[in-house]
Amino acid sequence: MGDSKNGVKRILSSGRFWKRIDEEDKNMNGHIASNKDERAEFLSQSVVLFFGGG
Repeated sequence: MGDSKNGVKRILSSGRFWKRIDEEDKNMNGHIASNKDERAEFLSQSVVLFFGGG
């Protein structure tokens, strides 16, 4: 469990990860998502996909 959380922290603190999220936001809707709830939901789904919810 601890290793998984450290992995999440590493990914979230990576500038490249955030840049990729911004690019995906643009590609999805043609604009950067300004709604923080949208972004939080997107991030939580991404983390579940990456780590299988574990």
